Amino acid sequence: MHIIFHVICKRFFFFTGNQFGSFLNDSYLGNADLCGPPLTLSCSLKVSESIADQHGISKTKTIIICVVVVFICAIIAILAFLIAAKKWRKAKVVTFDRRIKLSAREISRATNKYNDANIIGRGGSSTVYKGVLSSGMMVAVKKLNLHNSPEVEKCFVLESTTLGQIRHRNLVKIFGTLSSANSKCLILDYIPNGNLDLHLHTHTSNLSWDQRFNIALGVAQGLVYLHEETGFGRVLHCDLKPSNILLDEDFEAHISDFGIARMISSEIDRGVSMSGMQGSIGYVAPGMQSSVLFCFGLFLSTCMCVCVRERNEVKSCDLRRPK
Repeated sequence: MHIIFHVICKRFFFFTGNQFGSFLNDSYLGNADLCGPPLTLSCSLKVSESIADQHGISKTKTIIICVVVVFICAIIAILAFLIAAKKWRKAKVVTFDRRIKLSAREISRATNKYNDANIIGRGGSSTVYKGVLSSGMMVAVKKLNLHNSPEVEKCFVLESTTLGQIRHRNLVKIFGTLSSANSKCLILDYIPNGNLDLHLHTHTSNLSWDQRFNIALGVAQGLVYLHEETGFGRVLHCDLKPSNILLDEDFEAHISDFGIARMISSEIDRGVSMSGMQGSIGYVAPGMQSSVLFCFGLFLSTCMCVCVRERNEVKSCDLRRPK
């Protein structure tokens, strides 16, 4: 058989003009056995060495590429970590309740990175998110909108300072604050039943007379504390209205939103502080000196009315106490 193959190859080389003899050694890389008789190319050591060298170079290139890729990925990961860590370090967190551990990362995680699905309230200057802390405790995170920055900054400082100094069962409780270049947040107690305005103007809620009376009584007790019992002066809420009264699971009232509140430390600066009073349209008294009584009286009449709203029109109001 070998002799026959030898004869066939000779005939082939005769007709082809011995083309294999003109091939370089590199042409046989990967074909180490394509040499020797009857081929004119001898099985020299150079061919096998070239093949081994080629495989060695390919393996070395693969290792180098892998090392470079891993190195670049590691650098990117480290930079991302440093940027995130710098961001968290810049955020200033103040805690008013030592039993609760707060951090910028914890607040972001609790609200699922301020996901829209967790929004429970929205206003002109803030958005309120429902959050769950690692301990399982539910909180309300009030994030202020920074598009009108100077005024928002003022409201943030005022509300956090006010709520941080007061404690009463009928005032919303603050757990802490978060302040950074990108956000200003108040971490508040979560009140499950929403605000009073929603219950007064929806068909699904039917507040009884006793519930309305207890709500009004709770608001009055909260105001008495703010005006007479804080221990550091008087606090004027300046924006008392049903949408700022939150109701817990027992429908007990909690006064919220102290963004435009005023602190009066003495009788001397009372007149000065009252002169620049702000408030919502319809809830500011014509005479500033009677603003507090005017707001409470308007709130009281609204709370005690049985109002049903249909197509943005009040259909019926009844001030009579049920027999």
